[in-house]
Amino acid sequence: MTKPVKSHDEMDGIIASLYAGVFESPYWGSFLESFRSFTHANYASLSFQRADARYNDIKVMKSVAGNKARLDKGNPTEIVGKLMLSYSSLDINRPYQLHEILDFNDARNSEYIDYLRGNDLTHTVVMRVMVPNGGNCWISIGCAEKRFTTRAGELLSHIACHLSCAARILADLEHERMRADIASEVVQRLNFGWLTFDAEARIVEIDPGMEALIRQTSELRSCVVGRPFPLRRTARYDLAEILRDFAQGGNQSPRAIHLVNEPWLDMLVRPIGHRAVSGAATPVGVGYVHGVGVTSADRLGQLEQLFGLTGSEARLALALSQGRTITEGADDVGLTIETARNYSKRIYSKTGARGQADLVRIILASVIAIS
Repeated sequence: MTKPVKSHDEMDGIIASLYAGVFESPYWGSFLESFRSFTHANYASLSFQRADARYNDIKVMKSVAGNKARLDKGNPTEIVGKLMLSYSSLDINRPYQLHEILDFNDARNSEYIDYLRGNDLTHTVVMRVMVPNGGNCWISIGCAEKRFTTRAGELLSHIACHLSCAARILADLEHERMRADIASEVVQRLNFGWLTFDAEARIVEIDPGMEALIRQTSELRSCVVGRPFPLRRTARYDLAEILRDFAQGGNQSPRAIHLVNEPWLDMLVRPIGHRAVSGAATPVGVGYVHGVGVTSADRLGQLEQLFGLTGSEARLALALSQGRTITEGADDVGLTIETARNYSKRIYSKTGARGQADLVRIILASVIAIS
């Protein structure tokens, strides 16, 4: 028989670990260990399948009593996919005993049954839970020595809504992490970085892009979270005044501050409208820092791909886009001035530019700017 409920605190702790599990690595390790122990199971698992996944593309998190290596034997996801009755057809939030899912006399299920017996999981309870965007989630507990009583099913039913909610939180977190990774890469490719400040002009957070910019100049290498931003006296005074205005709800217009001459770095400071409900430090302003980046060699290939330029034309176009004259560009690329003039005409024709200034605009407006 499953373990009786000793107190509400014990079950509350299990539910709390379910929500905390979205921040663990791997996900839900503490919850599965607690839930397996609570039900006196040999095995507890959470299995997830995306809506666009194949039948055998299933992510499984598990807790196993004793020899944890045993459950690595066989390929259960491949086997489950071959079942006559797919787990994806189970009713939502209804616990199933294994005999309700499997026909033990059907030879087509023998491979899966052998897997279960080999891992002491003959007596198993499975429940399918609703998750966002049409995916599937199954929570299961298994053992060999005894059948689970109805208490196990009641416990699974009790946590169903909490598991569905936790799965939604994880889906939103993973989506935002993906968006943040994409946005971060774009910002870094544009040679931008950011840092946030509290009302006393102390640094609250520095992003990786800003760390890369800091490494370019010795004047900013003393940037440390929790300390004031290292600036010249006038700029430091300007930043402090700006942040005081932001904190007091005064002038909320974004303002610019020049930081360093070599390499050139400047910063746009704007207020942060969102005020966190909790947390150790509340930033009142964010500084977007921009610097002159180093041209990537990949840009040549991208110019060829975008505009159909030859290799020499791409090199000359890149030189012209950086403000080089025809004479300077010809010298950079190794062309005569007359050949460079002929190339420039072909470049303007292929890109649709009306001259060098227009060529700069076209290239800066293209994806070359973030390469």
